[in-house]
Amino acid sequence: MKFGVAVMGLKERVQIWPQVLAIISATLVSFTCGIFFTWPSPSIPKLLNEEYPDEMTLDEVSYLTVFPALALLLSSPLSGRLIDLIGRRRTLLLITLPHLLSWGLTAIGGSIYIFYAARIINGFADSCTFAAVPTYISEVATPAVRSVWGNCLTFAIYFGNFIMNAIGAYYSIRTTATIFGIIPIMFFIIFYFMPETPYYLLMKGDEAEARKSLKWLRNKPDVEDELIQLTADVRRQLSEPGTYKHIFTIASNRRAMLTGIFIRGLQQYSGISAISMYSQMIFQKSGSDLSSSLSAIIFSGTMVITILASSFAIEILGRRISMMLSCLGSGIILILLAVYFYFNEKTDADLTDFQLFPIIAMIVYVLFYSIGLGIVPTIMLGEIFSSSIKARALCIMNVFFGIYISTSSKIFSYLMLTFGMYMPFALFGICTILGTICSYYYVPETRGKTLEQIQQSFKAKTKS
Repeated sequence: MKFGVAVMGLKERVQIWPQVLAIISATLVSFTCGIFFTWPSPSIPKLLNEEYPDEMTLDEVSYLTVFPALALLLSSPLSGRLIDLIGRRRTLLLITLPHLLSWGLTAIGGSIYIFYAARIINGFADSCTFAAVPTYISEVATPAVRSVWGNCLTFAIYFGNFIMNAIGAYYSIRTTATIFGIIPIMFFIIFYFMPETPYYLLMKGDEAEARKSLKWLRNKPDVEDELIQLTADVRRQLSEPGTYKHIFTIASNRRAMLTGIFIRGLQQYSGISAISMYSQMIFQKSGSDLSSSLSAIIFSGTMVITILASSFAIEILGRRISMMLSCLGSGIILILLAVYFYFNEKTDADLTDFQLFPIIAMIVYVLFYSIGLGIVPTIMLGEIFSSSIKARALCIMNVFFGIYISTSSKIFSYLMLTFGMYMPFALFGICTILGTICSYYYVPETRGKTLEQIQQSFKAKTKS
């Protein structure tokens, strides 16, 4: 009996490896996205103090954290259109070009405007990444594989954050850009051999290619039953109106959109983007004996480990409970950090015995953030939208994502410069604690459900 179970387990692992390979190779583009995202953390101190002395002000370089989000916002209609026009796979391959151009301009450097241009081009790549990667993962994977490996997108981003902090801290901006410029080329070579998603091929009426894609992804010759079911699901979803207007006029679509807007906003106003981009500056102002570069490396490294482990926690707890626990824990830690920075900056209190508190608190914050806020929004955005409106819905979500990142990072720098480091932590802490209550009402449970089952659950809730 045990031998039979072991053989069955081995057979299942053999069957899912093509799906896993497709997911991992797709998220290589997210890895570069994560590297670019955290680029300001080790680079801003260099721009201000080391490599480009007396040429750039803090206000000027603060826009390096804002421009990618604005570019993401403005280019979202194009990226949303691309995934339906040329497909998920070709859109991902196309991202190689802006990534290479961004690294090239970063390596040239020399002027704040060249860095602005590099960040704006990277913002366009981000809009394509956040439209295509969640869609690709959700459409190539079965529910069981998606539950465990759907986290690869988030993991790749935070692994990129860690690698950027680790390498960027010890190499010049030009050398760092040259090193990372190799990764988009590697991605293109690897991902070129991956299939298009069966969903997209069926949307285009190409049943033969969809069958070939399914056979490769499921690693078995007979996929007729699944193909028939997928064909019926896609036809039903495409039979629904799919314009921008119908995202808001059809109740189930509207519910899905509001869910997406809420969970993405809650994620960003937990402060994660601003904290990641300003991590070295935060640790510089903390008064800790640990160097700011080492503290940033520990912070981002902890996030990589916890994001990897938290996939299993989400599978046990479910989406809603994970978000509630994540919000509550993260919010409390952010408030405690606000209190620490207030006493450190605004009073004469002796905090010698608490010098390690900032790095310890940030590690605990990462632990709580990872089990819900770090993963659930990204996974769910690939799950909750019907095929008829997915491209347009993700376009709108990218617009909101750009707004959230640009406003949260600019609010962080404004509050830090105007009031002190304690104020942005207090604001983000309050937002996150309030998110605990809202998560109970507005985060649906999608664990273990097919994309069609998720759509039907939205329709059922709308009727009830």
